Amino acid sequence: MKILKLLRREESRLQKQADEIGRKLGSLRKALGALAGNTLGASGNGRRRRTKRRKMSAAARAKIRRAQLLRWKKFRQEKNA
Repeated sequence: MKILKLLRREESRLQKQADEIGRKLGSLRKALGALAGNTLGASGNGRRRRTKRRKMSAAARAKIRRAQLLRWKKFRQEKNA
């Protein structure tokens, strides 16, 4: 019984140390992100934040599609010539 109590106490102590190390590591990542000028350290976990996607209108998509079709048409004409 005494051994179990000692093991649990040691486990608790080690868990506290691990938590402290995790906090320090998060602070270091945030500082590195700030020094590098990127957003990797902004959240503290090394992941990039996802930005909200902008929606493109149907007319804009059609315009892009038309332009791409013309580029491919020109490419094929030059290839076959």
